[in-house]
Amino acid sequence: NEQMEDAKDNIQVPKLLMFGSCRDGDDERRVDELKKFAEKLKVSDLVEFHLNKSFTELKQTLSVALLGIHTMWNEHFGIAPVEMQASGIILCAHNSGGPKMDIVTHGKTGYLATDAQEYAQVFLHILSNSDEDKLESIRNAARASVSRFSQENFNQRFKATIMPLFT
Repeated sequence: NEQMEDAKDNIQVPKLLMFGSCRDGDDERRVDELKKFAEKLKVSDLVEFHLNKSFTELKQTLSVALLGIHTMWNEHFGIAPVEMQASGIILCAHNSGGPKMDIVTHGKTGYLATDAQEYAQVFLHILSNSDEDKLESIRNAARASVSRFSQENFNQRFKATIMPLFT
């Protein structure tokens, strides 16, 4: 649409960094297909594949990223979205399942989208947003929100749940 065309002229083109593990030949073939697809679209210089990286390497990259995307439909929970939010990345997740029900409050702790058009609108909104205070507010709200999934919080709630069984 016209609004998206106008915004594209005012932003720096970002890189897409894809992280994941290759467990077997099927995963490796899927990555090869994605690389070929990026070449077909003539965007391979804007896409980086980071495979089987250590947790330290993952955290380092997440610490400098602005925007995270999670597209899985109807995921039951979604540790990747939680990790992105805990890292201070502004998340755009699929508007279904766990991200919708438990993780993202649209516009407050991240964004939700259902199709390519909605994802693109969110990306352009974030990438062209010069209101650093608003972006920082979303980052801070997301970090605070995902603290409920911490190991410490889990341990406390687990103990509170099972203790009555022993009294």
